[in-house]
Amino acid sequence: MKAPAALCLLDEAYEDTMTFLEDVRSAALKDERRVLVDLRETERITPEIGPLLLAEMQRIKFLRGAAAINGLSPKNAEARRVLHAIGFFKALGMWDPTSIKEGDDLDALFDIETDTTLLGGVSKDLAQKFAAALSLSDDQEVAIEKAFNEALENISEHAYFNPDELAWPAEEGRWWICAMTSPLTGEAIAMACDLGLTIPETLERSTYSKGGTNLAALKDYLLKTVRLTHDERMLGAAFEDGVTRRPDGKGGNGLGKMAHLVQEFPDGHLRVLSGGAIATLATGHDAIRVSKLPLKFSGTYIIWRLTKGSMS
Repeated sequence: MKAPAALCLLDEAYEDTMTFLEDVRSAALKDERRVLVDLRETERITPEIGPLLLAEMQRIKFLRGAAAINGLSPKNAEARRVLHAIGFFKALGMWDPTSIKEGDDLDALFDIETDTTLLGGVSKDLAQKFAAALSLSDDQEVAIEKAFNEALENISEHAYFNPDELAWPAEEGRWWICAMTSPLTGEAIAMACDLGLTIPETLERSTYSKGGTNLAALKDYLLKTVRLTHDERMLGAAFEDGVTRRPDGKGGNGLGKMAHLVQEFPDGHLRVLSGGAIATLATGHDAIRVSKLPLKFSGTYIIWRLTKGSMS
């Protein structure tokens, strides 16, 4: 199955990328055919594609066996090196003859981590990587660890709440995350995705389960956003502390914490794709901006980028 010339989530290549992944899923999981992911003519691959493509391939291997899907490496050296750098080939345990032949079979610079359970060490390790790259204070490191932990908790509690509701079957609880950090450039990027139910699909149900105060906060938010689509409104509500906060006041606001921390850095960005909507925020902008995606994202993807130097 031939991949498009560009694989990317954040520009004009988004629709081609989503269509390609949907075709791969359909061929493997609906038609039960063996799939060859042909990246030979793909000339541009952006880093966030690595965890997502890995997720799709590992899903198919889990459901249909290791032989159900394989791939051909890009001829383009830059595209190939991106996949190597973020640990795509390493995570799949793939031997890449094209890279070896061309002499660019580099060791992975960053590892894509994946699991089906939430382990406290994952959030702590990610926060430590961010702290080293951004020269964070102890308080900032703790704040980032809490944000990671609460965001990952959402996956374990809500994304796979009812597997029967998934558009495509998936391994229950599975998440993927990669932290790309550089002390040299003072930049830290986290990319995390799951293949579970989307935030717009689960937000209202999880709010009901938390009680009247949370439900009232959700109703107030929805009254202010009547002109938006359902998925835009629900994704936007996920950043509202009063909507998502647990009754005991502990946890439940990972996205809100990430959004707040963006403002503490000179050039921070947060993007969340889930269902039919994308939420974005950048340093200097107080409000989360939600907009409609041209094609639905089947799952949730978080991209969080911070640069060195606190503004506080």
